[in-house]
Amino acid sequence: MKKDKSIYTFNFNEITDLTQLCEKVKELPQFNHWTDSIGLSPYLQKNFTLILNALIHTSFVHEQPQMNLVSYERLEFLGDAFLDSEISLMLWQQFPGLSEGQLSK
Repeated sequence: MKKDKSIYTFNFNEITDLTQLCEKVKELPQFNHWTDSIGLSPYLQKNFTLILNALIHTSFVHEQPQMNLVSYERLEFLGDAFLDSEISLMLWQQFPGLSEGQLSK
């Protein structure tokens, strides 16, 4: 699977798991530019597999069965719950006069 060479520059058949995929991605110049530009936290730099797993679509998991990957759907559940909580708290604090129904809308 080689799409745009600026995105995929390695042979997926040589990669057998998420850890190897992470190492290959970290070697890409685009990765260093991206991490520098967003200011990736030290925790996420050390645990890059969390970021990569959060970006893996189900179709990619099916296209690369030899890698034994898991899609982002499980993390998406956790991320959605986290965002719901943060947004609810922001709305609660910013609009103290609104009812539950108004806040939900």
